[in-house]
Amino acid sequence: MNFYSIRHLTRFRYSQPVSESIMETRMHPRSDSNQHCLTFSLSVSPRCRVFSYRDHLGNNVQHFDIPGEHNQLVIVAESVVEQQVLPNVPGFLSPDAWGALDAMVEAGDYWEMLLPSQFVVETPALTLLAQQMGSRATSIGAVKIMTVPPRTPPMRGSMCCYRI
Repeated sequence: MNFYSIRHLTRFRYSQPVSESIMETRMHPRSDSNQHCLTFSLSVSPRCRVFSYRDHLGNNVQHFDIPGEHNQLVIVAESVVEQQVLPNVPGFLSPDAWGALDAMVEAGDYWEMLLPSQFVVETPALTLLAQQMGSRATSIGAVKIMTVPPRTPPMRGSMCCYRI
């Protein structure tokens, strides 16, 4: 087991005072079978009240509003995460693995995960595989098989809007 202390600093400096900042962040680490978030804190300057909710994907979201004029906004997220020992990846899947995946897709709302993304590129080998799969690929809708280019992590972050 490994323990990690994480500190994330975000600083916005405005060229002229803004009258209000409305912010939503997703900086709280997830707890799942691979890791457990032991502590999390979010501090904001100028000071304000921070509210939390869980979004439809299970992420902890913090949001706040700073209604007064300010030239700078500083957000500090601090957490301690315990990483679990990862299980070994199987060398092969059982013959019914595609059926289990099809059943999961039909039972759940995974449309966001099946949309094209700017972080993936189609490859000829995977296009050929999709063609060979034939009706299996079309049975779960419009499916594209793609690979993620090296050193292109999925982006997760925060959303910000403010009034001048």
